[in-house]
Amino acid sequence: MSETPPPPEENQLPALPASTDALKSETHRLEVDGAAATLDELGPVVVTEAGQLRYISNWAGMTKDEQEATQRIIAKRNAQRLARLRGGGAVQTTSVGTHVYGGFECSFRRKPAAPGYEGRPPLMLIHPLGIGLASWFWDNYVDEWTGAELFVPDLIGCGASEVWDPASRGLHVPLDWERQIQSLWREHVRRPMVVVSQGGIAPLAVTLASRQTDLWQGKRAVRAVVLISPPELSALADGLGEAEVTRNFQLLSITLGRPFLYRALSSRFFIDFFSRQFLFAPAEGASKDESKEQLFTRFIDACCEETAFQGHHLAPWTISHRSVYNNVYKIGAATIPLILSALWLLPPTGAAFVATMFYSQLLAQEFHRWTHTPPPLLAPWQRQLQQVGIALPLKEHIAHHKPPFDKHYCILTGGLNAVLDSRPVLFWRRLEALVYRANGQEPNSWKDPRVKELALSL
Repeated sequence: MSETPPPPEENQLPALPASTDALKSETHRLEVDGAAATLDELGPVVVTEAGQLRYISNWAGMTKDEQEATQRIIAKRNAQRLARLRGGGAVQTTSVGTHVYGGFECSFRRKPAAPGYEGRPPLMLIHPLGIGLASWFWDNYVDEWTGAELFVPDLIGCGASEVWDPASRGLHVPLDWERQIQSLWREHVRRPMVVVSQGGIAPLAVTLASRQTDLWQGKRAVRAVVLISPPELSALADGLGEAEVTRNFQLLSITLGRPFLYRALSSRFFIDFFSRQFLFAPAEGASKDESKEQLFTRFIDACCEETAFQGHHLAPWTISHRSVYNNVYKIGAATIPLILSALWLLPPTGAAFVATMFYSQLLAQEFHRWTHTPPPLLAPWQRQLQQVGIALPLKEHIAHHKPPFDKHYCILTGGLNAVLDSRPVLFWRRLEALVYRANGQEPNSWKDPRVKELALSL
């Protein structure tokens, strides 16, 4: 009769597994009161940098291909982390600190350099702006990073940093954020760094590198700048004047009242509505109890697979990650009632024309996706259709993705672009001017004043 092993001490940590075989196994089992429970639906076990074990929350919702790809990545990453932990190497842990700028307590996170990277320039990760956005935007990046030292600040008014109240402290300007980063650099970084920004916060990174004052030498403090999906140059250069910002703030404060307005804008309903209309497709099935991390994951999924057309020029490659159904279902859903109406109201020849026209729209969107997919990833028959001009040729659509994005709009075959863009036809300029005179809305191409001037002169 074997002896029963003594119970583990209350504070004793469980030992790391002897190998990664258990993590790669197709079937995971857990002993519960002597009975074995199968945990296939939980997916692979994830080993964190600190040696903790987790699982992937949305594993059951992944496709088979996604699960296989995730399994390969997790297995490789787990093996690397286990090797570091068993070898006694230093584990990179993120710490939270604060510093004071202009009377504001500003929060930041720091991740030390990995062994062998201590001499590399540190990275300063600046999060984008938006309701609820803060340094957590970079969590996945920070978790995966094994390199130079990282600094991830919460900009004033965001995350754990102190809130800025314009009513009592005056309007906030981007220069205040820049000086906040300068203060963080002087107190904690104190050596040349690489500044990484995402989205519309790009001017902050640029001015950090270019500004030269008695208190700040950008050329010495910033070694390099990385801009991820920055706005167009015209948007960076123009901006809004202080008078316009002041007027907007006063209008919102006086008309609706700031407490009411903030609650309205930060409500779940408004964020969903704004996202559906201007950013990306709705987060179907989103729970009210989702954490910021879960919302961020959903945001990334939407950007990769359901990005609306408004951001296509900033991140054109995202369309190539869509499946056929994801790419065309919105157009299909919009055309179904129109086709049914045509079947009811028009003679057969008219209904056939309407159905063919709308079906061509589905083809056009799919041909559009092909032009943003690397040619080696396309099937030979897809490349052949592009070469003979049945599908939109790659060269034809590349010509559209050049600022100010005012030509080569046709995306079925591209055959009419030369005619519609030619003088004296200038079809799109005339159509833009017509819409502008009807409702005052300016198209994106008018960000170039030359395009606007031409349209209004016709």
